[in-house]
Amino acid sequence: MNIINLLTINEYSRSGKQLYSVNGLVWHWVANPGSTPEGNRNFFENRREGKDGYGSAHYIIGINGDTLQCIPECEMAYHVGANKYKEEAIKMFGPYPNATTIGIELCHSTWEGNFTDETLQSLIKLSVSICKRYNLHPSVDIVRHYDITGKNCPKWFIEHEDEFISLKNKIQELV
Repeated sequence: MNIINLLTINEYSRSGKQLYSVNGLVWHWVANPGSTPEGNRNFFENRREGKDGYGSAHYIIGINGDTLQCIPECEMAYHVGANKYKEEAIKMFGPYPNATTIGIELCHSTWEGNFTDETLQSLIKLSVSICKRYNLHPSVDIVRHYDITGKNCPKWFIEHEDEFISLKNKIQELV
């Protein structure tokens, strides 16, 4: 099921600023086992300075494959903020990757961070759709949060890079 429940415009999760362009798709994990898309959306909604800082994503996919959109694709989400970016990421996405990428958060059941088949099927479907809309090349333009900042996110696809590459190849076949 696909649901749209947009965040309200606020300083810490939805600025309302337009993306400069869409040059890539960034995959994340929520790092909160057993949580739901709605719960993670509400976490973004309630972010505030001093406690949580900035953070959001365009989409959140649940362990049952349900997909929640909380930021319009034309707007910037705060999903890859950092004090320093990897040089390759700057070459691909510019000096502030939040301004040129769409972020997808993935829910998971355990701290190992592995994803259900339902989550992965929804991720494939959504990624194919986004790649087609923005003429992205999955094998190059789909990256992990790790590839931009070095953060251990999504943990499963860092520890199982072969699965990450295999999934991107599957998406490439469908684009």
